[in-house]
Amino acid sequence: MFGKKQKPTGKGIAQFAAARLPYQFEKGLEHIGDLDYYQKIYITDPIVRFNIDLPCRWVFKSNWDFVSSNEKEKEKVEKFFNDINFQNIGYSWLKDSKIFGTGFLEFTKTNLIPRDARTMYIETDAHGQILQIIQKPINKSAEDFIEFKPEEIIILKNNSLSDNPYGISDIECVTYLVSYLKDQGERDVGAMLNKYAGERLLVKCGSEENPFSETKLKEVREYFSKLKIGEDIVYSSDIQIDVLKHGEGKANEFIPYLKYVIGNIGIGMNIPLYPIIFGDSTNIRSFEIFESYIQFLQRSVEQSLNTQLIPQLVSNDASVKIKFRPLNLNEEWVRAKKDLIDVQTTIKDVNEIRLERGLSKRKNQEKISPEEKIKIPIESKGPVAKKGIGGNLTGERKSGE
Repeated sequence: MFGKKQKPTGKGIAQFAAARLPYQFEKGLEHIGDLDYYQKIYITDPIVRFNIDLPCRWVFKSNWDFVSSNEKEKEKVEKFFNDINFQNIGYSWLKDSKIFGTGFLEFTKTNLIPRDARTMYIETDAHGQILQIIQKPINKSAEDFIEFKPEEIIILKNNSLSDNPYGISDIECVTYLVSYLKDQGERDVGAMLNKYAGERLLVKCGSEENPFSETKLKEVREYFSKLKIGEDIVYSSDIQIDVLKHGEGKANEFIPYLKYVIGNIGIGMNIPLYPIIFGDSTNIRSFEIFESYIQFLQRSVEQSLNTQLIPQLVSNDASVKIKFRPLNLNEEWVRAKKDLIDVQTTIKDVNEIRLERGLSKRKNQEKISPEEKIKIPIESKGPVAKKGIGGNLTGERKSGE
């Protein structure tokens, strides 16, 4: 779709583009959802904001490498990414894609500039092929619109549907939870705190010999309902006041409700929030799911850069790809173990492994000793390495493992 060569469009129809009514002559397909609303929720709701920011930070946590057999072209791409400070630009790009559904970067040959997704509209043909991207600045007329060629805008789609040109905002899935359940939950929590967290008064009016009339009881209720915190209580001898004690821990009864709401927002946005917020560090499975989601996001970023941007930075016959580094030591150890097995079983040779890791080819490979071939610079310290595979890089298991 992008880069230097256009891919075939196919015979099928892109329904999203084909559904445009005959009288809709304005270029640029309509966005999916309310992008202004998504921005407002991201800015004002701390739970939603955390769900967006956390995975974006983790995606760029481990940095990246460039893989190529052409050292000169690889250095050219590395310099471009370093010069533009892609760490920050990529973070904003990914964050936009999760907030608005689609992230847009303008490529100027020497820079990448994030553009407001609310102003960017994609124009396609009936088969879904992108023809151009139109920027419609807010509060500007048609003569102020800016048209971009497909190769001038690098697009990152979030959770897109089939041949739809836009992605879908993570916030769309939780709008009900944010606008209703969460607001209602905060209201209920206030009521629960009012009921359980503070002291309550038990007011006895009159006696069997001298009962209060309904009018007198109403006056007493109004008096105590209007009583402010710290205000003195004045009453006659026929009124008795006691502090009503409640069971210990009653104020915590609203926490399961909070877990339900926050947990559902996390499910909708692929983030296991409640183990982090409520300190459930034993929920390892949640963090494994979170880690797999980060890897999925990294592959999405890699795919967009490798197909849309990097082919425009290198010469026609060169192949350079960006690849994020593993998130943790265990993942790197498993990768090293697999590489070693591939070399030992002749599935791959050392140079293939080196190229995959972004290293240059070895010269005179036939002169490398077997001992040198298995020196992969990684230690096996993690539980996955020790228990799941064997604990060393030779493939041998120690007794009892």
